[in-house]
Amino acid sequence: MADETVFGVADLVEVIRRRAADMVNVKLAKFGGLRPARTLLELAEAQQMGTMVGSMLETEIGTGAAASLVAAYGTSMVSDLDAVWWLERDAVTGGMRYEGATVVLPETAGLGVTSVVPLDE
Repeated sequence: MADETVFGVADLVEVIRRRAADMVNVKLAKFGGLRPARTLLELAEAQQMGTMVGSMLETEIGTGAAASLVAAYGTSMVSDLDAVWWLERDAVTGGMRYEGATVVLPETAGLGVTSVVPLDE
């Protein structure tokens, strides 16, 4: 799996050219957001590579965006969206939540975040 070796399209193209991996882990924070991440998923799929979406150390906002990408686009493997588990407390009100190991997206538009919790609380 190409994970820490891929930071954008050029890196994935090189992995494909070298046939260095049969799968890629796409991370929104590393790739610059939803659009670049989707481009990488599409490129990998076009080359018959497996895909998954992972997270870095992100709040519910970043993890919710990644989960939304998986819900909208899909991946070939279970995704790794556990960054929020490592937070000491919730950073936002609303948005994605976990039910066990399952990410549950809100039924509202967008990411469903209703407020950001101040850092000093």
